[in-house]
Amino acid sequence: MTYGEFKEQYRWMVRNYPGTTTFCGMLEKPVGVETKTTYEKVGRKWKAVRVESEEISGMYYCNAIDAIPFFRNLGGRENVTMAYTYNGYIPVEVSSISPDKQRKTVRKYSFYK
Repeated sequence: MTYGEFKEQYRWMVRNYPGTTTFCGMLEKPVGVETKTTYEKVGRKWKAVRVESEEISGMYYCNAIDAIPFFRNLGGRENVTMAYTYNGYIPVEVSSISPDKQRKTVRKYSFYK
């Protein structure tokens, strides 16, 4: 995929998080590990229900970041935490709360050098 095609396909992501353009040449390669923690609401507190980890490719990461406005439009809350990594200043944690406010998913990304 050329840079122009990448920029067109992931327009929202590139506009809001310009550091993510480093993934243009790494779409098919493994780029890091995603740790997904699922919480459920118990009273007023969040209780961890499940923790999963998996290796991710650049395309998976780009699709996950580019889906943020979709879930915001559904009524969910999406909080993005950014940090400096070997790939630049990019999102490293996405916290999603469902529209009914009963489930929360936190996705943390750690990248290879």
